[in-house]
Formats: sequence, structure tokens, C-alpha cells
Amino acid sequence: MKRTSLLLFLIWIGIIVFPQSVLSQTGFEHYEIDIHGDRKNFFELIDHIEIIPLEETDQTLLSFFEFYLPIEKGFILGSKGDKKFYFFDKSGNYSFHIKNNEQGDKGFSGFSSAWIKDNILEFLSSDDRKLFRYDLMGHFLESIDLKIDKNIRLGEMYSFEDGYIVTTIENLSIEKGGMVPSPAGYAVVYLDNQLNTINYGHKDNTLPPFPIANVPRLLIDKNKLLYKEILNDSVFAINENGVLPYLKFDFGKDWAWIHPKHTEHLGAAFSTVSRGQFVNDFRPLFSQDFIFLKYLINSKTYHFGIISRQTQSFLNVRDNIKEIGFEPLAVHEGKLVASLQSYSLEKFLKRIDSNRITIRGNKTIGQLINTENPALLILDFKTDN
Repeated sequence: MKRTSLLLFLIWIGIIVFPQSVLSQTGFEHYEIDIHGDRKNFFELIDHIEIIPLEETDQTLLSFFEFYLPIEKGFILGSKGDKKFYFFDKSGNYSFHIKNNEQGDKGFSGFSSAWIKDNILEFLSSDDRKLFRYDLMGHFLESIDLKIDKNIRLGEMYSFEDGYIVTTIENLSIEKGGMVPSPAGYAVVYLDNQLNTINYGHKDNTLPPFPIANVPRLLIDKNKLLYKEILNDSVFAINENGVLPYLKFDFGKDWAWIHPKHTEHLGAAFSTVSRGQFVNDFRPLFSQDFIFLKYLINSKTYHFGIISRQTQSFLNVRDNIKEIGFEPLAVHEGKLVASLQSYSLEKFLKRIDSNRITIRGNKTIGQLINTENPALLILDFKTDN
């Protein structure tokens, strides 16, 4: 692994030193993000929007969910707060749900990651240090302990090649006034298909000044598994040989952690985030043609933008969409999947021509407005922006 670490170091130095023309030949993508630029009207960027009503029952009074997992018969919505997975058909009709109401091997205290592999729902309960598997009819199949040093705190997990990748989390030390490295010494752990530890990757020496878990650290782009550091505006690709630089979102001086004084101690970092003058974190959602970017200013303030991968241009989106409960979830088949709170649906739809709106199932807009559940939106953006 020492040889791999040296290689990664040399590659990283190359990113800093070599000109952009050289980096483009290696496939490394670089996007300049001007958060102060002109803002575009979000609704003018939409070519078509499809609304999927979510059936409201006593079992499906939904408020917020983080996971959208498409399956052959419909989709699954995962809510960390509810500690449940809700199964819907393609029209948004409720089928059943999975929740923690079991003891022993079937019981889980929550989940930090979820995905579909070989028509099986898999998810990590980091507190239980177990991988759970359910079939797509909601039947429990098995739970397996992760064979990782118990002193290592677990973050997220995803399937990778014939095994899995797990991220590690730093520990907060009050005595030392900040974070201390994970005992693993690396950011990711490689597991085989029996969940045995087989390797470690990405030695990150830049500790966050305090626990930050605003957005996912494992991302997917073009069937590649990516890892996002906390204090870095670059994203890394995970492969069998290590974790390599892949893409950079260049916020320039607006990136909070480029300024050393912001990470000098715990109080400086908290002050930097609470003042809200810099970008402190971001979440990209990737498609072949665009990247939908959510970037955080403080715990309550965030903005959206869209990057064209063809022109490398960045479009700031006007902020009115975040104020109406709009939350991007995933990209599926080249389209953005988002949730929208029902109380904002009428206002949202008035901003879009009716000929650009379709509704799955047999519900009317009036019926949609009178439900308490959020709706799923499938958005197709114009290509000439």
C-alpha cells in the first residue's frame, strides 16, 4: 500500500502543477463555480416535468426521505428518520414497507446507505455494523457482520466489483479539542463478498475540525464509485488499485477550507460555518450531460446550480426552489429525481406551462394539492441552456 500511496501523492501533485490541457487528457474534469454570478430562473431551464403522486395511507405519511432506488416494478424510498423503506409501484401506489420491528439478526437500528444489487435491497446499519439484505417483496434474507476492526467508526457503504467499499469516520476528541484520525488510517475500507477486510485506501491527512455529515461521501458517476473528502473540493474515483483524483469543483476563494485560519481550531471552524460567508460542503448528482449541484453555506442556507458537462459552464439557480421544499434525490436515466412538499406544489406548477407537465396515474392537480405527502418529480432539462 506504501507504493500505492506514493503513486497517489505524485498524481495529486500533478493535478496542482500540470496545466489544464494535460489534465484533460487524463480524463480529470475541472469546473469553475462562480457562486456570485447571474442566477437563472429554474423554471425556464425545465423542458418537461413528470409528477408521481405518492399514495397517502396510514402507513405512508411521509415527511422526508433521502434515498430513491428504482426497481423493475417501481421504486423504493428510504427515510433515515422513519428508519423505513417504502415500496411503491411506478404510478406511486403504495405496496408495503420494511421497518425495524424485529429482534436478533433481523433487527436494525437505522441505516446510513442503501442500494440495489442483483435484485436485492442491501443496506448498511453502521451502528449495528451489519449489512442487511431483503428481497424486493420485502422478505428478510440475511444480515452479515462486517469484519472490520471494531475501533473503526463506519460511515457509508456501497457495492464495488465483487465486494464492497466502506468509508471510515474520524473521532471527536474533546480533550484534544477536535477530531482525531480513524484507527484505520485510511478513508475507505475494501471488503470481499463475505465482508472480510482485504485492503485500505486513501490516506487523508486533512482532518475536519469537527464532525461534518451534511451530504453523502460515496457518489456514483458513469458507473464509477466516487469518494468525496470533507475539506476538499475535489472528488476521487475508487478503483482496485486505490483512490485517484477524478473531478474538481473549483469554488475559488469562496471555498471555506482553502483558508488555513478556518481550520485552526474547533471554534474557528464552527464560526466559519455559522457565519455563512463561504461554501463549506456540496453534493453533486451526476448525469451524462449535466451535474446538479447543491452547495451549503451554513446549516440552514444552501443553493443550487447546474453544470453542463459539454460546455463546462455553471448556471446559478434562483433560490426560490429551496424555499418551497424542493430536494434533489438522484439522477435516473439522465433525468433529475426530486421531492417536493405538497404545500408548494400549486405554486410550483403555476410557473410551468401545462403542456410541459404530465402526471402518472389518474390523479388531477387538484387532488395532488390536497394530499399531505410530498410528490416525486422527474425533471428533464433543456439542452440549449
